[in-house]
Parts: sequence; structure tokens; C-alpha cells
Amino acid sequence: MVRDTSEALRGLTTRQREVLALLQRGLTNEEIARELGITLDGAKWHVSEIIARLGVRDRYEAAALPVAGRGRLARLVAPITLLGKTNLAPAAYVLSAAVLVLAAAGAAALLWGIARNGSAGRGARVVAARPLGKVAYIRDGDIWVKALPDGPDRRVLAAANSPDWSTSGEWMLVFADDQQQVLRADGSDLRTVGSGAVWAPDEDVLTYVDADEAIIIERADGSDRRIVVPAPGVETERVDRSGLRWDPSGTRIAYAEQRTADTTPPWTYAGIWVADADGSDAHEVHNTGSPPQDGVVPLAWTPNGAEIIFALDVFFSASAFADGLPIYEVPVSSGTPRQLVPGMLIADDLRSPSPLGNLTIAITDGAGREMWRNKAISLLTWGSGNRIPLTDASTAAFAPSWSPDGQQLTYVAQPDAGPIGGSGQELATATHERHIWTMSAYDPVPGANQRQLTDDPAFRDERPQWSNDGATVLFARIDGEFNASLWTVPSAGGDPLRIVDAISPPGTWDSDFFIGYYGQVFWDQVLDWWQPPIGPPPVRTPLAFTSWNDSELGVSFEYPSGWIRGATPMPYASCVGCLIFGPESAPHPYGIGLFAALDMDAGCAPTCIFNIRALALDWPREMTIDGRRGLQQEFERQAPLGLADQTGDYTPYHELVTLIFREDADDPEVDVDALVIHGFWRDGDAAAEAEARAAYVALLDALRFDSAP
Repeated sequence: MVRDTSEALRGLTTRQREVLALLQRGLTNEEIARELGITLDGAKWHVSEIIARLGVRDRYEAAALPVAGRGRLARLVAPITLLGKTNLAPAAYVLSAAVLVLAAAGAAALLWGIARNGSAGRGARVVAARPLGKVAYIRDGDIWVKALPDGPDRRVLAAANSPDWSTSGEWMLVFADDQQQVLRADGSDLRTVGSGAVWAPDEDVLTYVDADEAIIIERADGSDRRIVVPAPGVETERVDRSGLRWDPSGTRIAYAEQRTADTTPPWTYAGIWVADADGSDAHEVHNTGSPPQDGVVPLAWTPNGAEIIFALDVFFSASAFADGLPIYEVPVSSGTPRQLVPGMLIADDLRSPSPLGNLTIAITDGAGREMWRNKAISLLTWGSGNRIPLTDASTAAFAPSWSPDGQQLTYVAQPDAGPIGGSGQELATATHERHIWTMSAYDPVPGANQRQLTDDPAFRDERPQWSNDGATVLFARIDGEFNASLWTVPSAGGDPLRIVDAISPPGTWDSDFFIGYYGQVFWDQVLDWWQPPIGPPPVRTPLAFTSWNDSELGVSFEYPSGWIRGATPMPYASCVGCLIFGPESAPHPYGIGLFAALDMDAGCAPTCIFNIRALALDWPREMTIDGRRGLQQEFERQAPLGLADQTGDYTPYHELVTLIFREDADDPEVDVDALVIHGFWRDGDAAAEAEARAAYVALLDALRFDSAP
């Protein structure tokens, strides 16, 4: 059914109608801003207003609508122009070729009909296809761009590598002339920036280290430049800053800092710092001692922004770095790091954080530089350090990539080849058996339902990535002569389709680039894929809260007004006197809960379900709540057995748990009395997670005890 948008179109302002007309010509936000002489933020705001007023999902649906006052021919051709300019892909990949052919044929026939009869037909509407985005890749040492699946290949910059798209896809970071540079997607406005430049998570803003070791933030076009961390003030000391990592909100930056009294090592200091993006504060999070034996490499933030994940650069050793480094997390507020993995290769494409924004990350497990042996896909939970292996020792598996719904993984696998040489024909033969696989990440048996997506013996397949709609997997292929190309395959299975004929590194690079360093190809140096988001982000209504006082627990707090007590069971926790709050009706249980727990040396009360003293030694997040000590941890757990048995749904649940001590947990003569506060939701239920987290934070903020500590 086609929605009548004529009334909404008439309600647009003059400026919004101008912007919509430019959308129909296929212009990007930046091009719209230049065309109309307005700011980029102004263009983005107008586009978002148009989407909201018309009730469409995104700019592509908006572009498919007619603009009043335009002729019938212009309204028909607009979506085709958009398709040619941005190369939008069909929603269902398996029909992409047919849809494009039929669209072209249908457009031709319809245009012929208009010319013959003077009418496109009452109520006719052409809908723009869903986009697959575009790839930037290296061919003969130059950077090329192609809109997927079948746009023209365009060379945008000579003698460059390592393309890295901005959030909007309108800008790109590259390496050229031994420097990091930024340019527009069409190759214009090329300029040099500092080292270690990285894009912000949600806008075309980058941060980098300049020649004086100051940390800079600026927009892609160089505007709004500001110094976040000033250059070092001690001229007799060399300071190196590196490893810049934005936090999930785009408001803080983690980085490594190393110092030496001379121009060369040994280093006299190595540590991790965090700076506010507005430049208001920079503080040390952790250092490795004085003098330092090891360096630090920031890798990521936890999704909640509470911890920084880093690798310990053991002895500053290149050999240790190549074989994998121990992985730690440390609270941003500073504290003692906690080891999560004893050794892991740290290339970005060897790990994949869950798209659900939880604490689960898929990793390439197993130390050692040899990619053909001792490698497995595992699920790692930040915070607890729990690891669940998904592949077995018979295969060498690596490079996991999540499906958009966070339920499946695609990855590279080959038979484990055992101890062989790190180069030459033996390595080439062993790695040629690599192909793309998928599996369910959450199943009664972890890693079950493994399914091979590609199996052509003429090719070695690597670097799988999902499309945003989950219908397509993009991957690279290497033939027996080590020529690389880019392909897609339906995620449900089907015939692969070649979309880029040749990817080749600069001629000055090692001719064995696609054999790889001990079998590891550094794909980020020759390839990057940008995809537009699917639809606008969901709009959530802020929660209202109701006060609650419980004399039995001796506390008062707040909970969401629309929730009721006892609406849902709490997963995993069997307790006496529990307070459970949740929505009256939900597809899957979620909510918050409170109960008391005792840890006694002799005997045990019905509520004694925790070894509280042991937990007090192990949980990483320490806080003070109404004058009392609190410890917090997050867990990923297997699905509640009762729920799984009834529904067949084995998706894990996520728990956020805080212990608040009524007594001194460090005194062995005192029985520990604690209040336990739970937040819980089904993994993958983003709306439930957002609401449960908001309720949990509000509960902790409002929590008050009836008695003084």
C-alpha cells in the first residue's frame, strides 16, 4: 500500500522543499549545504525534518517522492538519477541484478509511454532501492571508489593507501607521501593532517596528533579546530602520543603516552590517558611503573564507556607484538587493570564488537603469529573475562564479523595446517583452503549450525563483512596467482558475484602482500567499505518515575511509573523477599530487582546465594551509594533454562548487578550483609536494554537507606 504523502509535502517549508529537490538529484548533505549556501549542520537538520514530516524511513524513500511543481518526467527520472549517483542496492541481494535490469527496462518503457501518451499513469510511483554503499580500494597503488553493486570504478587519488571512510561517507582518510591526509569522496579538498588520525563515531570529525605532539580535534574540512591536549611543555623530554580511541559517545579520547629523557628509548614513562573532547580535562588512567618494562596499546572502550581495553606491549618487543599481546581492561576512573586474555593478535579486523552495544565481542582466540594454526572464534565478555569457544581445534578460524541483528557470525576458516613454514609454497597451499563460513552465535551448543558460504577451490576467501540489511556478505578473493578481487554472496547462501575485478597494492610493496605476513593479510591497507545507516535512529520517550519505600529492605528508591511489581520473573536469581519491577507486558522479560543477601561463616539463610567476600575481591567497578561501598559487574549468561525449554529460544540474557554493603566486607569477624540490585534484559532486545538501563541508573541515583552507614 502506498501512503498518501501529498498533504505532508504541502506542509514542507520553502527551504525544505528546496532540500528535497536536491535529495532527488542525489546530492549528499555537504553538497546540499554548498548548493544552498547553508551550514552542514543546517543541511542535516533539514533532511531529518523532511524525513520526520513525510513519515518515511530515510533520505532514499524521501527522494522517491514527487516534489510539487516538478514535471512528470522529472519526478520519474529523479530516483533513477539517485540510483546512478549513489548506486543504491536492492533490499534483497539475490534479486539485485534482476531488479536493476527490470528497473532500467521499466523506466525506458515508461518514458516511451510518456512520450507517446503524455502520461506516466495516475498514481504511478518509482521507489528508490536500498543502498549497499560504496567501497574504496587500492588498484596499482591508487585509490579507487565504486558504488555497490555495479557503479563505475572511479580513481580518486594516485599513490595512496589505507582508505578509511568518515561516518557520512563524504570524506576519507588515506596515507599518501608518508603522511595521513583527508579528502572528499570525489578526490577534492585534499589536505594533510597529523598522525594517528581517527574518525569520531557519529559525525565527520577527526582527532590526530600534530607535529608537536598536541592532540587536535577538527571537522573533516579543517574547521572548528581545537587543541584537546596541549603540546608537552618540557623541551628536554621527548613525548610520544599514539593509539587514539574515541569513546562510544564521541565525548572522550583515550590515548597512550610515552616519555624519555633522550631522543630515543629507553622510555621513562608509559601510560594510558583520557581527555575530554572539549579540552576541559586530561587525566592518567594507568601507567606501567617507573621505569616502565612494558608499553600500552589502547584498543577500545567498553560500550558503556566505563572501561578502556588495552594490550600490554610486553618489553616493548616487536616479536612479542607479532605473536599476540595480553589484553586488559581498566576503569576510566583509574584503578587496577584486570587481565581478560593472556595473549591475542590485536589487528582491528580480527575482533568484532557486538552490534547490540552489549559487553560481548567476538575475537580471534589464540596467540602466535601463524594464522593457519591455533586460531579459533570465541565470544569474550568485557568485565567478567568469560570466553566461550565457538570453533574447535580442527580448524584455524579468524576474522569474525557480526550480522546486524547480533545473532550470527561470519568468519574465515581453513583446516588447521599445523607447524609449517611462514612463507613460500607450503604456506600458499595451506592458506588456499580458506573459505567464508557462518554460524549462530547463540545456540544450545555454542557455535552450532556452522554453514559454509563459499567453496570454490580456485579461490582463497577472506575479510567477510555483513551488509547493514543482513542480506549480503562482502568478501575478498585471492586466486592461485595471488590476484585479489572483491565479491558478494547472499548471507542465506547462493552464488557469489564479483563486484570489483582487481585489488592490488602499490608496486613498491612486497610482491607477497596477498600471501600475508605469516598468512595474515592487512586488508585495511587496501580496502574499506562504507554503508549508509538503515532508517533514522528510534525515538524513545523519556521515562517517568514513581517513588517506592520498602521497610523490610530498609530502602527507598524510584522505578518507572509504567512498570508494576511482580510483572516479570528475574532470570537466574532465586531469592526470598525479592522486589521485582518490570513492564506489565513484554515479549521477553526485562526489568530491575532488589533483594538482600547474607554471607555467613556458619549456616546459611535462605537468601544466602552469593559468596560475597569472593565477589568483593573480583568485581572491577567500585562506587559509593548513599555513603556505602558498592561493587558492580555485568554478565552475559546462557538463556534461563525454563524460558529456553518453553520457547526454544536460547538467546542469552544480560545482567547488570551491583552489590551495596551494609557492613564492612573486609572484617572477617562480621557476617557480610549486602543489598543486591539487578537489571536484566534479553540480549539483542535493544529497546528493552535502553529502558532497563535507564531504570537501573535512576534506581541507583535515588536509592536511600533508612539508617546511617
